[in-house]
Amino acid sequence: MSNNFEYRYHFKQPVEEVFNCIKQEQLNFFKQYDKSINTLTKGLKIKREMPTKTSHELVKVKMIVQELIENKEIEVVTRYHQGDIVTTYSLEEHNGETDLVYAEDNHFDNDNQALNFQLVGFFYKWMYKRQMKKRMQYIESKMMGA
Repeated sequence: MSNNFEYRYHFKQPVEEVFNCIKQEQLNFFKQYDKSINTLTKGLKIKREMPTKTSHELVKVKMIVQELIENKEIEVVTRYHQGDIVTTYSLEEHNGETDLVYAEDNHFDNDNQALNFQLVGFFYKWMYKRQMKKRMQYIESKMMGA
């Protein structure tokens, strides 16, 4: 069972600039947990602890760069004992500007976990949209040199 969330954002910058900024931010995130990482590549893995969305319990996770298509897509899978979270940045260029879709797909190993997530889903969706807007504005500010 899965729960999907999606956030769309329009950047005035060309797709190469947006993609490179997102790729650099993802690289910086991975480097926090493994200083030996120098480049973001498909298949790159790290292990870390992070809080769950519903109970905020710290759990061990493995994060894997599942897909990396230059100027098109970055997909990261986060695996933990209750399932997988697939996050995807998909980019398309239109007239020198970029449309981005950030998607999060939560897959749970059992129905109880999925039901728990659905119960808090309304609140989580509201928080998700706020966080995504902030994240996209942050990416935009990085490209503008702020």
